[in-house]
Amino acid sequence: MAISVEVGLLSGKTATVQVTLSDTVQTLKRRAEISLGVGRGRLLDSSGSALDTRAEIMKSSLQTGDSLTLQLRQVHACATSSAFAAILGDGSVVSWGDAACGGDSSAVQEQLQNVQQIRASAGMSASAFAAILDDGSVQLKNVQKIQASGFAFAAILGDGSVVTWGLDGAGGDSSAAQDQLKDVRQIQANIHAFAAILGDRSVVTWGSADHGGDSVNDNVQDQLKNVHQIQASYRAFAASLGDGSVVSWGDAAYGGDSSAVQEQLQNVQQIQASDSAFAAILANGLVVTWGRAGHGGDSRSVQDQLRNVQHIQASDGAFAAILGDGSVVTWGHANYGGDSNAAREQLKHVQHIQASEQAFAAILGDGSVVTWGHADHGGDSSAVKDQLKNVRYIQASRNMFGAAFAAILADGSVVTWGDLGYGGDSSVVQEQLKNVKQIQASCGAFAAILGDGAVVTWGAAGHGGDIGAAQVLRQAVRSLMDKLHLRNGVQQMLARWCEDGLREPDEEELAEVGLSQETWEKILEEHPKVVNYNLSVGNLKSSLEELQRTGLTSKQLGRIIAVRPQILGLNQSSDLESLVSELRELGLSQDQVASTIEKWPSGKNLASAFSVKPYQEFLSAVGLSSEEIGKVLASHPRLLTLNINEKMQPTVDFFREQGLDQSNIVRMISRYPRIFDYNLAASMKPWAAGLQEAGLSPAQIAKVFVNYPAVFSYNCKVTLPPKIAVLAELGMSPEDVGKLVAGYPRILGISSQRIRSVVDWCQAVGLDDDETVRLIRAAPSVLGLREERLEETVQSICKAGCSRTEAVRVPGLSIDLRFYP
Repeated sequence: MAISVEVGLLSGKTATVQVTLSDTVQTLKRRAEISLGVGRGRLLDSSGSALDTRAEIMKSSLQTGDSLTLQLRQVHACATSSAFAAILGDGSVVSWGDAACGGDSSAVQEQLQNVQQIRASAGMSASAFAAILDDGSVQLKNVQKIQASGFAFAAILGDGSVVTWGLDGAGGDSSAAQDQLKDVRQIQANIHAFAAILGDRSVVTWGSADHGGDSVNDNVQDQLKNVHQIQASYRAFAASLGDGSVVSWGDAAYGGDSSAVQEQLQNVQQIQASDSAFAAILANGLVVTWGRAGHGGDSRSVQDQLRNVQHIQASDGAFAAILGDGSVVTWGHANYGGDSNAAREQLKHVQHIQASEQAFAAILGDGSVVTWGHADHGGDSSAVKDQLKNVRYIQASRNMFGAAFAAILADGSVVTWGDLGYGGDSSVVQEQLKNVKQIQASCGAFAAILGDGAVVTWGAAGHGGDIGAAQVLRQAVRSLMDKLHLRNGVQQMLARWCEDGLREPDEEELAEVGLSQETWEKILEEHPKVVNYNLSVGNLKSSLEELQRTGLTSKQLGRIIAVRPQILGLNQSSDLESLVSELRELGLSQDQVASTIEKWPSGKNLASAFSVKPYQEFLSAVGLSSEEIGKVLASHPRLLTLNINEKMQPTVDFFREQGLDQSNIVRMISRYPRIFDYNLAASMKPWAAGLQEAGLSPAQIAKVFVNYPAVFSYNCKVTLPPKIAVLAELGMSPEDVGKLVAGYPRILGISSQRIRSVVDWCQAVGLDDDETVRLIRAAPSVLGLREERLEETVQSICKAGCSRTEAVRVPGLSIDLRFYP
């Protein structure tokens, strides 16, 4: 027996759908979606309640003649550090990425129905999701809001109470504060602690005491009255009160102590936080900062420029303020975007700023984009500058090893830049990135939601970006197979594809490229887009044969295909074979060639017009051997994207001008090929001039560059003078400083605050200036040690029976032994 119901959209369009009593509501919904020509939605009855799609028609209250509504919703997504989760139009949820970070929701898939909101745990270590259903449940009841720390969740219920779960030490255990958690209105979190604002505007905290989870012992509980807003750094909180003042608590090194600027914190309107510092905008447009000086807690160098500030954005170690006239002022660690001098003239009419971990991107009034900060984190957008027109929105991945930006243009297309491995290269999915409405980011990947609700992802595989929408499709297919009681899901899916002339390759074909049946099924599960490469029986065979003609072994080809199935979509003869041939000519081994292809599976740099030879000829002319060139390109293939005449040759010329001979230049490039990534005018030349002013001879400067090329990642004007000042205060002459820096150039990578704290500690325990200098000369690495480490060493000596004073007075070589027991 069948029934017939009318299903309509809010637009007024309707369709009549027939189902049998043995069908499920899911079947009814799907037929309605097909008839109406729309994507996934929710079926609502006449009262507006969502129907249970798992129920059979005979067990539901549906009858012939009933009128139902198909409610369509836009897909919404969010991300943990290495996974994504998306709410589909019908309220179901799919997830993908690292299973340990929430990428596998199969265990609770049946419960994830009619989901209204998803919340992800926060920070670089974010590793879980929580979903609120339309009945308010998260395996809880009547949940209103969810907040997350790095490893725990806190849910506000309808009665104002709070339920927490997750890692106990990160706020998952709120039992000690449970009696106080009544009438909760808002919750803020850092990595390991929570702070809740109650209805009476007081605050309750829980979680790690070191991270601000104990406001009572931090002696601020009595001050937390009439709180309007709470902001969080990694290990501290800052609350703005109704009278415009601020109370901060938690780890002092991360902004938990604002006492030094307390008198200035009046009429505060907004607070922003980096990883370890805070910045507050006052009603008069001025800015007050506190916390770790090197990460934005000290804004004195730009204080005169901070006038009429409208908004502040933060990377992990720097701040960027938009002024009333649309210009921008930055401060903090230069390597985190704290120095925008190179982009200052372009930063006009700024409308919005987005930040990755170590870089910024500003959208101007004309829709163009200006970037600055660390190039590996998206601070250099020159390669896509001409494409960045009519930009409407920018999203950023955030990862300590590299990051990227993704911009949505007015026409719905997407432009990406930054670290290629963390989402900076979207070329593999570029054709799919059309009519993009929203972008979410994990620590190393992006997920774009299209206008039709489809999801496209790219970026690091381990962060949810390797397989595009494939993981979403995989889970949706698995769910469908389960509901239809089908077995052998991959084979069933392939059977459907056979209607288009496609079929699964047999074991013999797979064995030719070192793939097992199990590996092939995994590829199809994780990357079903390979079917778009027209892999019919003949075409697949042809593709595999062409891959083999590159000379790579079956094992190597199998590894490449398993990791990067997209390679099957390349034009093998024009793209891959020529590249392999050129790489071989450079002396790369088969393993190195395979490794390079794994890193560069597709995109413009594998096009037939691309040639490795100019790079080989250039590096050979510099003096690198074929073996050295092969190792450089294999370890840093990004070098192949650089312009030889505009970028690489000037860099080599600069080092020659600094007195480096050919052997030293070759040694530096071989050991540190990323040297070509640095900006000559903004980084290299300032360091040459700065070191000369500090008293280093040309030979010493050359020695610094050869032994510590990473110095160019720091801003010389910001980092060098304070270090020199501290050493000069000890009585060290320019000649002494030159010898110290040339002998231990890594000192240039140690913050001046750390150097100052070590010097202060040495003098506090009894060393005079001469003894401190003698210690630094003998063991310069001591300047990089924390005070806690120094204290531990002295205490270990005192255990031998001498007093603290005697321990610090041990003469000669024994001074070193205190730091290396």
